[in-house]
Amino acid sequence: MNQEVEELLVTKISEILLRISAVLSSKPLPENPAPVPAESKCDTHRTYSAVKIMNELLTTVPVFNGDITRFAEFRRLFDRAVHNLDNVPDEIKYEKLLSKLSPETRSSFVASVQDGSNYRQLYDALCAENTAKYRLARSAFAKRSQIPKLSGQSVQELDRFVNEARLWANMMSDLPTENLAEFLLFEALFHRLSPDLREKFNRDEMESADGIPSHNQLLAFVEKELKIARMLPADSSTSRGSRSISSSQTPLAKPRSPSPYKSAGCVNNLSSARPAPNKITCHYCHQNHCLFKCQAFRALSVQERNRLVDVFRACRNCFSPLHSTAVCPSDRRCHCQEKHHPWLHINAVQPVNEPEPSAFKPQMGSTGCSYVPCMRSPPPSPRFITRHPMADSGPEAMSPEADDAPASEPWHLSS
Repeated sequence: MNQEVEELLVTKISEILLRISAVLSSKPLPENPAPVPAESKCDTHRTYSAVKIMNELLTTVPVFNGDITRFAEFRRLFDRAVHNLDNVPDEIKYEKLLSKLSPETRSSFVASVQDGSNYRQLYDALCAENTAKYRLARSAFAKRSQIPKLSGQSVQELDRFVNEARLWANMMSDLPTENLAEFLLFEALFHRLSPDLREKFNRDEMESADGIPSHNQLLAFVEKELKIARMLPADSSTSRGSRSISSSQTPLAKPRSPSPYKSAGCVNNLSSARPAPNKITCHYCHQNHCLFKCQAFRALSVQERNRLVDVFRACRNCFSPLHSTAVCPSDRRCHCQEKHHPWLHINAVQPVNEPEPSAFKPQMGSTGCSYVPCMRSPPPSPRFITRHPMADSGPEAMSPEADDAPASEPWHLSS
């Protein structure tokens, strides 16, 4: 009797589905619809039975709120109730999956998937997001904060502590790793890093979130950062990524050169009003000079100089740490017309440390003795005093050619 009733229901459902399809396709309903084939009745019967089983098992599936440590249990129950049923259409599975996601998880996750209406793609992306070993291990370790701190010895406090501690211990034991002690050492050291270093480790070292790092991997990362920090200026107390000067910042305009003649009062006022310049520290040897005047840096190989300039994040054209090469205000170029310093030219000959030329070279006479021409300064004017040109603080002064500029021309006696 029950079998006959079930077959009758299947037939009626098939007729209803046929009429719905005709309405959706805007076709006139047939007066005498053709009988439903036996195979179609069989498929409809299987779908009906599968949906009935799914609705009974769906009550055992909890709502997933985004907690990665609980996704394994959610996936096991959802696969048994919905995902592994072959005769349930994907459209129905899609609706049931959305009904088992919390509103926050549903809105944020569906928007991040390229095709959120595709059940297979949505479920595969959900599983991939919540089965990454690194995220799972770190989230499980963070659950230790839920273990209450005992402040007394009451039955309620002791019972809650035991339950939460066992739950956390079982969660850590179930982590997909063969060496749990290595991960515990990693977590103990990882929390001692600064937020910037933790973010950099996750970005640079953890290319795949499907692995669990060890404390040796973390120590190797910190040692690499130490080597880079030793090559930075001695007074640098911040990381390379925290420099406040941006390459997109508009470069400062070069100050206009003063007139060669100033009155004594003007010179005194300028010298008293001008603040004392900051002490310059070489990035390489930490002495009181600029990088382009450092003979120790110049003695290095071209490849080593190129590497250190990249480490210092200095301009490759004038060695200034205040701007990038793209916005360098200097119009000086290498002899190859490329925008880099001559010391960084790959085909350049290794420089030889020669003594700096003097401001005046004596002329040799025919007898071999040095002949020094007579020199005298012009008589000073009572209204003006001679002022030496001030050192240019702009990028033009950061080129090695500035050191080779001759001194002011001497005054010669007329013959």
